[in-house]
Parts: sequence; structure tokens; C-alpha cells
Amino acid sequence: QVGMKMVKGPWFFATMGGGWSFKALDDDRAEATWRYTFSIRPGWLSFVGDPIGRWLLGRDIHRRIAGYAAGCADPVVLEAARATLRHGDPVPMEQVTDEDPVAADTARNRAPGRGGPERG
Repeated sequence: QVGMKMVKGPWFFATMGGGWSFKALDDDRAEATWRYTFSIRPGWLSFVGDPIGRWLLGRDIHRRIAGYAAGCADPVVLEAARATLRHGDPVPMEQVTDEDPVAADTARNRAPGRGGPERG
């Protein structure tokens, strides 16, 4: 589970927070849930601001879910996650050996300036 609370942000949010939770369904599948909560400032604008906020945050949630689903289907992301689970997080470059090519590739791709995407 991941939780967040806005400490500093746009003036129109009096409060803003959210959470992501992940529930294993079986060995190969999980259910991901994103939830946000907010209140608008000033309060008398909430009749207009709340529906707009729900629409904007709903759009953001759908984009995040689509990105999460794409990452879960990406073989490179899946192998990086498996390597992290095998070796702990993170896999420092100096500890990578040729005996585990997945960990080596994962660490190389995370290293800044190595030409691969930075994944964390």
C-alpha cells in the first residue's frame, strides 16, 4: 500500500490525499486500487469545484491505471521486478555478476547515462 498527503500544492485544494493499494489475486495477477480525496478552497466554491476535481482526478487515475497495466505487460519491466525480488532492492552495479544476466541488464538500465531507461 502507498499513501500520500498534500503538504504544499495548488491554492484551490484545501486538502488532498490519496492511496494506492495492491491485492494479490493469485501468483500472476493482482488488483490495483487508486483512491483520492480532496476538499476545495474556498468552501463555497465546492459545488463547482468538486465535480471538476472529480473529473480531473478521475482522468488522472485512468491514465495511471493504463500506465500501470502497460508496465505490467512489459517484459523488460517484469524482468526488472523479478531481478529486484531475487536480489533485493536495488541491485548495485558493483554487485552484478555475469552469472545473472537479468540483474546485470536491470542494473545497467537503471544506471544514469548508460543509454537505457531509468527504472526504479
